[in-house]
Amino acid sequence: MKLYEWCTENALETGEAFLSKGLTIELDIAQGRTGGYPWPEDVLAFYEWCDGTLRAPSGYTLPGLRPLRISEVVSAWEDDMLSSYAHLAAGASPPPSKKSDARGTFFAQLGANAIVAESFDTNKLAGAATGGFIPALLPVAEDQSGGYLMIDRRGGKEFGAAVFYDKVDADLNDAPRWKSFLALSRATLQAVISETPEEQTGLTPIALGGRLTWQ
Repeated sequence: MKLYEWCTENALETGEAFLSKGLTIELDIAQGRTGGYPWPEDVLAFYEWCDGTLRAPSGYTLPGLRPLRISEVVSAWEDDMLSSYAHLAAGASPPPSKKSDARGTFFAQLGANAIVAESFDTNKLAGAATGGFIPALLPVAEDQSGGYLMIDRRGGKEFGAAVFYDKVDADLNDAPRWKSFLALSRATLQAVISETPEEQTGLTPIALGGRLTWQ
C-alpha cells in the first residue's frame, strides 16, 4: 500500500499504527454480521492487507479519519442498528457475546425488519443521501467524535461509494463523498505527496514529529 510506504519514510509513528492484516475467516464472518450485504472489493482488499489502525492520534491515515479494525466495523454497525431501529426489536435485547451465532441472528432479523418497515433500500440506489443510518451503510473509519466514513452497499452504479456521515447531519449538507474507498485512498495519497488539501474534506496533511496529522 503506497500510503503505508509514504508513512514509513515520512511519518514513522503513523506507519507503525497500521495493524496486521485480518484473517479471511474474520472477513467472511464480518460480512455476514453486517446485514449480509456484500463488502466492495476495494474494502475487502484493504482488510486483507491490514486490520485498520491503532485507536490513537497516530492512526489517522485518512483525512480526519481512523480506519476501524474488522471487529470495530461489526461493533459500530451493530451500535448504529440499535440506536436507529431498537423500536423494531420487539423489546428484545441482543445476546451479550460479540461472537455468538445468536447475536448474529438477532441483528440479521433486525436488519430484515428495518428494510420491511422503511422500504428505503428498495426505493433508492447507492449514492443517494439517506439522511439517517440504514442497514446497507458500512462504517469503516471514525473521527472519534461520533462521525464515520460509511460505505454504501446498496445496488446501482455507485455501489461502494464512500461518504462522511456526521453524528448530527448524517450524510446531508454537502457531506464529503468519494466514488469508492479506493478513490478516497488515492485522494489521500495525492494530498500527502503534494502537501495540498484533500479535495473533498479540505483538510491538509502535515507530517510532524513522526506522525501524519490533518488540519
